[in-house]
Amino acid sequence: MIVEKSYKTPNDWYNANRNQLKNYKAEWIAFTNKGVIVHDKDLFKVAKATNNLLDSQYTIDYIFDSEFVKPVRFKRSQAERGNDHIASYNQFEFSINVNLQ
Repeated sequence: MIVEKSYKTPNDWYNANRNQLKNYKAEWIAFTNKGVIVHDKDLFKVAKATNNLLDSQYTIDYIFDSEFVKPVRFKRSQAERGNDHIASYNQFEFSINVNLQ
């Protein structure tokens, strides 16, 4: 028997289950305090599917692809920390010339 956890509000469910939202990238979702009730790329289909619910019972949101893209992180080497004008990052090398007058 699977027991669904119920949260106080739809936003409480959203915050507690953000990792599940990867399944709905680039889609509109409607969710309640118990989870996603409908999803689609077409907002009007999602809105139509929620016609029989009170506005306070659900939330509609768009899940952007970019929410799940890991940011590129660069680390400066120990030797370069004193040289602000030259920075080499892992496999990439950038040379920044600053002309202060």
